Amino acid sequence: MEIQVLKIEGGRLRLKIIGETFTFGNLLQKALLEDDRILGAGFHRPHPLKKEIVFDIYFKDDVKPEEYRSIIIENVERMYSYISELKSEVLNALEKAGENK
Repeated sequence: MEIQVLKIEGGRLRLKIIGETFTFGNLLQKALLEDDRILGAGFHRPHPLKKEIVFDIYFKDDVKPEEYRSIIIENVERMYSYISELKSEVLNALEKAGENK
């Protein structure tokens, strides 16, 4: 994975995430949209044959550009938490399924 900052202006941060597609984008978008400091977040895949997404994050007016980094990091950690929770739930379900056989 490679991340490039394409634009920072007017409360918007645009990132290109190379090596990822919709699955990763949906997880990150879910985390970002739960943050009260973010007005909106979305992504698109510029070309169907390229494994990359372009992500736009819109921050509220009172958020300063120097805060963008910490906000993104917090939300990546939230994304990690979702994945950890999923892992735990899958393991529990598999253990229960094994007990029923």
